Amino acid sequence: MDEMNEDKSQETEVKALADESWEGGRLDAFWAERLKDEGVSRQKIQELIRTGRALVNNEARTKPNFRLSGGDELALALPDQSNVLEADPGRLTILYSDDDAAVVCKPYGLTTHPAPSCSEPTLVNRLLHHFPQLAEMDGERPGVVHRLDKETSGVMVAALNERARLALCEAFANRETTKIYLALLSGRPPQDQGVIEAPIGRHPRYKTRMAVLTGGRPAKTVWKVVWSSPKGDASLALLRIYTGRTHQIRVHMAHLGCPVAGDPTYGDGRRPAPSRMMLHALRLGFDHPSTGERRTFTAWPGADFMDNLRQAVEAPLRAGIVGMPGGGKSTLARLIREQGVPLFDADRAVAELYGPGADGSHMLRARYGDRFTDDAKGVDKRALFAAMRETPALRREVMDMIHPMVEAKYKAFLENASASNPPWIAAEVPLLVEGDWPGKGLVDLVIGVHASQALRRGPFAKARSLAPETLDILDAWQYPEKKKFAACHLAVENPGNEAGLRERAQALGRVVLWIRSRRMARTMDQITTAARAGLEELSSR
Repeated sequence: MDEMNEDKSQETEVKALADESWEGGRLDAFWAERLKDEGVSRQKIQELIRTGRALVNNEARTKPNFRLSGGDELALALPDQSNVLEADPGRLTILYSDDDAAVVCKPYGLTTHPAPSCSEPTLVNRLLHHFPQLAEMDGERPGVVHRLDKETSGVMVAALNERARLALCEAFANRETTKIYLALLSGRPPQDQGVIEAPIGRHPRYKTRMAVLTGGRPAKTVWKVVWSSPKGDASLALLRIYTGRTHQIRVHMAHLGCPVAGDPTYGDGRRPAPSRMMLHALRLGFDHPSTGERRTFTAWPGADFMDNLRQAVEAPLRAGIVGMPGGGKSTLARLIREQGVPLFDADRAVAELYGPGADGSHMLRARYGDRFTDDAKGVDKRALFAAMRETPALRREVMDMIHPMVEAKYKAFLENASASNPPWIAAEVPLLVEGDWPGKGLVDLVIGVHASQALRRGPFAKARSLAPETLDILDAWQYPEKKKFAACHLAVENPGNEAGLRERAQALGRVVLWIRSRRMARTMDQITTAARAGLEELSSR
């Protein structure tokens, strides 16, 4: 049958006026924006336009890309959905109910109410199953007094009779409700807490999006950060909105440079996308439609939100490996690397810096001429070592130049290694304690490798062809053994053979993972405590 001749008796006509911002905009884009909260896809709208169901100034237009003018009167015939409003027995978390209202926690991925092109069950369908009296109310959205995006979870209230619906709708319209959200943000707001009052309107270029615009409708959002990652690439924030503009939190946070993580529209892709948009309606307060009593309901996010939060909070534990010269730290580092742990080798980093044309070679040449460097070979390490041995001031000067370069290489290594999210990362750095890497926040844990003097100055020194006087010099350039190990969190005793040290390296790995799990649990507890305190603070404003 020709689609143009389909029965249109079961259709509802929706009318709208294109304002000046739609000058030159597409007809399908207008209706996609106008009906986005109704669950009508742009593809479905294009189909309706092509079949003659769209009017512009009372004239049918069948091309989706028809260009509008400001002031155009539009109409679109939508299929009547009244015949599909059926109860659905799907799971629904009910926080409270009485004869007037039901307060529920909407899960992520559930549309609020039925609409054209929305074939799956909605929150309204589930409410009908639990509260059959909703079927007595008029309209295609019985009980709905406010909405959450499909991608947003959290607390919602539904009216169970017409009198309650009118009262609750008026409360939302008059901004008499308390609405507080929890969001994981990509990045960090400019301050730990603040207010953004920036008007929101339709994006001038992308008609299906909203944006902060001069001349937009007033919008006010208060935020409070309860946690931020050390790098500042993720934050957990509480947000109270005093207005209810479309996508208000998403638009305001994106405007501040820290969009909601997982937001498919306003996100910036700085972090790997979580499995859902990380926005949750945490608390809703309103006056009861019959008693006038202030009622407040809170629902903390479920596992889908918390699992994504843990992934954002969870970072590799950074462990530094130290020890006295010739004590076996390089062997332990190698055995740790064999377990699949990413390993940074400071000695190798220095060797790279001393190579021909490398930054370290350039800096030494700029300071000392060709005394220690050669264009073809790079740094003459023997000559440099001899000079550093004879002149302590020169040694300190060289260290002051090279050590920041090693730290920069380490930070780049961390960035690369962390991309695969390993449980922990190790760094063998002889002067880690002397360089105050723990104080600088470069490592979370310091592991000391200890070997007896008999081993260090006997078989170990012989294996490395270290003369006693050379070992004395290297010892003198570091902290005394007692002071160095006082800065360590863990110590590994080198038994003098690789098989025994391998067993201890494996045991060390298990201990580090246990420490990491305990730190993660403490961090999540701290975040929860901060979020609860922040929630009460925002609620009292």
